[in-house]
Amino acid sequence: MDRDERRNSKLYCNRCRCKDQFSHHNEFDSAIVLNQPSLDKFEKAVKPGGLLLYEQSTIIHPPTREDIDVVCIPAIEEADKLKAKQVC
Repeated sequence: MDRDERRNSKLYCNRCRCKDQFSHHNEFDSAIVLNQPSLDKFEKAVKPGGLLLYEQSTIIHPPTREDIDVVCIPAIEEADKLKAKQVC
């Protein structure tokens, strides 16, 4: 993975557990989006009735879909309050 892939790009992982096996899908029940490029790519992949969580400080153009639940989260702000970039 080169530097651009690790910083501010569209990396993702998807898994679906079905009958004790994992498989890949192109539609998601939910998505956690941390930057604008990821939102641009994955907003349309959330199934109708699904859930999209997004980081408020890194999204310039918020989600526009009305057929999914959309929740804006202040994850970076909360991490700053805790003085920790990673919270376990």
